[in-house]
Amino acid sequence: MQSKLHSFLETFLNILSGMIIAFVISQLAHVYESEIQRYVWNGFEWKVGATSNVVMTVVLTIVSMIRGYSWRRFFNTRSRYETTKK
Repeated sequence: MQSKLHSFLETFLNILSGMIIAFVISQLAHVYESEIQRYVWNGFEWKVGATSNVVMTVVLTIVSMIRGYSWRRFFNTRSRYETTKK
């Protein structure tokens, strides 16, 4: 079974890489804003600056880390319970 620290580090690295990718894609969306709005957002006129983008990305990243860590601990505990049950 993984230690709590190992679970945290695994989740942190997984989420951090997702955060970086999401931020890069969001920044590219600003460069190609009109094309993305036409094809993806169907004309929504959402104007989000870089600072707002960073804040939203960080908040959602923290929520995602908590969720991922909680699920990992839940299943590790369940796995340990099933192992000792046998």
